[in-house]
Amino acid sequence: MAYNNSITTILSTLSHQLKSTEPQKALSVIFGTHNPESCDLVTSNLVKYGLATQVEGSTLLALRDDVVGKVFVAQLYGMSLSSSNQAGADG
Repeated sequence: MAYNNSITTILSTLSHQLKSTEPQKALSVIFGTHNPESCDLVTSNLVKYGLATQVEGSTLLALRDDVVGKVFVAQLYGMSLSSSNQAGADG
């Protein structure tokens, strides 16, 4: 639960930082997980905080230009292929 709460906090913070007077100082993050629910939470929060949009007619997300290179999802050792595929399918 704490990990999932941190996802929301981090993406909310990134959104605020990118809107600030010094967006170049905004954080970058790698979410390392083995949990498909955490991957879903990352993608849903990217949309919630306006960092990404749903690609029309697709399950893919498009990151805003200023978010590209700032948010990553990493596969942890032992993460099932279905979780990796889900993270990729979600954006």
